[in-house]
Amino acid sequence: VQSWKAGRRGAPHRRREAMPEAKGLTLVTNKMCPFAQRAWFGLEESGLGYTLRECQLYPKPKWLLEMNPKGKVPVLVDDATGVPTDESEVILDAIAERARPALDGAPEEAERAARWRRVVNEQLLPAGQEAKYGGRGGDASLRRAYQQLEELIVGPFVTGDSLCVADVSAAPMLQRLFEDNMVPTEFAKLHAWWAAVSERPAFQKTKLSPGSYWWWW
Repeated sequence: VQSWKAGRRGAPHRRREAMPEAKGLTLVTNKMCPFAQRAWFGLEESGLGYTLRECQLYPKPKWLLEMNPKGKVPVLVDDATGVPTDESEVILDAIAERARPALDGAPEEAERAARWRRVVNEQLLPAGQEAKYGGRGGDASLRRAYQQLEELIVGPFVTGDSLCVADVSAAPMLQRLFEDNMVPTEFAKLHAWWAAVSERPAFQKTKLSPGSYWWWW
């Protein structure tokens, strides 16, 4: 907001009034949770202003249940409106929309990115859980998921030279599989992808050491 005041010679002098501080985002999180890490990694890569609000989940605090009746993290809150968004993939898309084009990746590869995310959420997650606990058929299902991911990678990231939401979506889950030595070396493109993602400063900021995080169940 500007107002004008004449100077001694009649020339206008500009006087600026204080502007209200811009509102940002708050991520309600538990750093041990891979889904919360997914959203946190996205925020770090986005360049958007945000704050973290750490939340213990056992027992669940009343304020979390009021914000998200499912009692789960992550929850992203728009500080300007107070509106919460839950579900990590929905949050990741909301972050990407605000930060565009920071997490877009190659425009012509949008379908590739969408397919990668479907494989991660619909195949890798259940197969990884089954394989981790020795479930019947888990190893075979996990190998099939790896093969599909391997075939989708352009390199070094999913859609090429730029990291996108697909990479962010998968990183916390594949971190756990790689650190448990559950990804065979024959999947060379997937190993190269992990090397490229895991060395990024934004990912390193969100990464806990093995044994100090939860898996996804």
